[in-house]
Amino acid sequence: MTRYVVLFSTLLHPILPASSGSTIFPRINVRDLYKRLGISKEASKDEIQAARNFLVQKYVGHKPSLDAIESAHDKIIMQKFYERRNSKIDVKKKVREVTQSRAVQAVMSRAGAFILSWLLGTFLMVSIIPPLFKGLRGFEVTTSLITYILLWVSSTYLK
Repeated sequence: MTRYVVLFSTLLHPILPASSGSTIFPRINVRDLYKRLGISKEASKDEIQAARNFLVQKYVGHKPSLDAIESAHDKIIMQKFYERRNSKIDVKKKVREVTQSRAVQAVMSRAGAFILSWLLGTFLMVSIIPPLFKGLRGFEVTTSLITYILLWVSSTYLK
């Protein structure tokens, strides 16, 4: 009887799944695809491919393991492709990020001083004050020069 069992098992050995002698993929039932492949969510396409190739070589004899690895790889690649193809920009979020940056806040504070000085120089010094003081045109030139000096000071030194 044992002789028949041994003979039967040796005949069926190539037909039996390789799981009897090969290792089983330990993360076969992990739902998170990135954890299943052992990569981060920010992984590049090359890192994803390298992780897949490494795992396929390691668990080459176990069909369910290979299926789990391949399905995770395919889903991640398709998800990355879809995100790249249909990238939607959140304009409100981008505007908020830009306006809260230090560089933009510094420019805006200086821009406010710049605009105020420009308005002061354009309207007050050139349009309103010279008609009040009737006289030489040199006064207009002098007030414009003072205005542009104030404009330079405000845009350079004021915050």
